[in-house]
Amino acid sequence: LNVEQKRAFAIVANHSLLNKPDPLRMFMGGVGGTGKSRVIQALTSFFAERNQARRLRLASFTGVAARNIAGTTLHAALSLDQRRNGK
Repeated sequence: LNVEQKRAFAIVANHSLLNKPDPLRMFMGGVGGTGKSRVIQALTSFFAERNQARRLRLASFTGVAARNIAGTTLHAALSLDQRRNGK
C-alpha cells in the first residue's frame, strides 16, 4: 500500500479496535487505478484474520464496481427499490 492507502487502511483498522465504537461510515473515492480496491482487499484480509469479516460491509455505486470488491450496490445495501407499491 502507498502512503494514502495506508492512511485509509489505518483509519478503518484503528476504528475496529475501539471498544464499542459508533459505526464508521467512510467513503473512499478516486478515479480508476488509484488503488481503492487494493485498500478494500487489505481490509477484507485484516477483518478475516481477526474472524470479524461480518463487521465489514462493502458497497459501491455500480454493479461492476460492487462485483470488483465482492460487495453490493448502494441500492441493495440500503434496501432501496425503484418500484414501490407495485409501480
